[in-house]
Amino acid sequence: ATSYAETQTAIPLQTATALAESGFRQRIQNNEEFFSVAWSPDGEYIAGGTTNGVSLWRISDGSTLGELGGYIYRPATYVQWTLDGREVFTATESGWGVYRWNVESGQELESWQGPACTRAVNPCVNDRIPGTDTFISLYTYKNNAGSNEAYALIYPFANAKKNSDGRGEPSSSFFLAEGRSFTAVAVSPDAKIVATGDSTGRVGIWNLADGTPIKTLRGDDDNAAYALAWSADGKTLAGYSGRKIWFWDVAGERLVKTIEMEGQDYQDWQVIRWRPNSNQMAVINSGKVYLYNTESGEFLRDIST
Repeated sequence: ATSYAETQTAIPLQTATALAESGFRQRIQNNEEFFSVAWSPDGEYIAGGTTNGVSLWRISDGSTLGELGGYIYRPATYVQWTLDGREVFTATESGWGVYRWNVESGQELESWQGPACTRAVNPCVNDRIPGTDTFISLYTYKNNAGSNEAYALIYPFANAKKNSDGRGEPSSSFFLAEGRSFTAVAVSPDAKIVATGDSTGRVGIWNLADGTPIKTLRGDDDNAAYALAWSADGKTLAGYSGRKIWFWDVAGERLVKTIEMEGQDYQDWQVIRWRPNSNQMAVINSGKVYLYNTESGEFLRDIST
């Protein structure tokens, strides 16, 4: 397998930038479209990544708390709060920029370039490693033989080491798989295993420490798994594909139930996030953020308007 470092020098940065400009801009509909969402640690606030920054609002009354950024010019495809709830971290599509802000003051604390995902088969997909202020990024690269190679990269939220080009260096990385193109990632609450979704609908369960495969699950159809999320007890894995959210009993390898996304347009940019200490789930589809009850499957409301 090609090393991760070799993939980062395979295409000149200028060429990668041009690919970013032509690729993701076609997916932007308007400045109100949401690409990512994260609950604050207490479950009272939402951070939503948009085209130009991050919007913050209170879930109880829908009041907007403000904007972070407003100038990043790339969809904020990953957003997360730090464990203490004082800062928000976001990464943009194609690895163009990684930003960290102070929530109270709105001050930008740090910015750097992430992995060169424009050289990848799919945009990098990310998830926090629970109990830490670090995140995992899955990077899929097409090698010279034309085969996909996937890597798991671990980054800190703050003070990432940077190379001479200003690109953040992962604190660790390992080769994950060949011939796969990953579309989603979620780390279990005990931070021991990681679930991945791919373009064929397969959901892989891996050892987080070294990437050893454990088992493979499937959704209820052959659609790609575009989003994954673990329940707080680590027993259930939720996945979003097509117009359905499905729930797996991971230990029993059993599909428990599905929730139909009736009345919503299908779009392949999808995100699901369980609300802390709750049976509610935030769901992104077609650029909007919806709230669902995971027990009953009931649609509760659109919380992005």
